[in-house]
Amino acid sequence: MKARFIFIQSSKEEWFLKALDLYERKISAFTDFEVKTLKAKGMGRENSDEKKNKESQILLDQVSEKDLAILFDERGKGFSDSLAFSENFKKTLESGKQSVTFLIGGAYGASKELKQRADQTWSLSPLTMNHMLASVVALEQVYRAFTIDRNIPYHN
Repeated sequence: MKARFIFIQSSKEEWFLKALDLYERKISAFTDFEVKTLKAKGMGRENSDEKKNKESQILLDQVSEKDLAILFDERGKGFSDSLAFSENFKKTLESGKQSVTFLIGGAYGASKELKQRADQTWSLSPLTMNHMLASVVALEQVYRAFTIDRNIPYHN
C-alpha cells in the first residue's frame, strides 16, 4: 500500500525539516511513503474563512477517489493510547484501498468539504497544536504504529 502525508506548510524551521526527513525515511522502510508539503497563498487573519476554504481545496486537489483519506483534526476520533492508535491504523491498512492519504488542514482548520471527503477523522489530542508540531506527532505515531504491528522494540 502507498501512503502519503500531505499538509499546508506555513514555515520552514530547520528542526521541523529534519523531523520530516527522519520520519519519511523511517516510515519508508515499512511501505511506499512520501511527505508532501503544499504552499497556500498568504492571507491575513481577517480572511480566515476564505483562507481555510482555499487551503482545504489545495488539499482536496491532491486526494483521488482511490485514496483512503484520513484527516487529522482536534475534533476527530481520539485514541486512548498508542496501542489503540496502532490497532486502528492496522485496520485502515487492511481496508483494501490502494493508498492512504493523511491530511492536516491549514492554520484555521479544515473546510466542511474536506471534512466530508475524509473517510476518517482522527484526533492527535484535544489540544490545539501548531502545524509543525501536529505533523511531527502524527508522523511519529504512524511510525510507532508500524513498529507495534511488527513487534519491533520501539514502543515501551
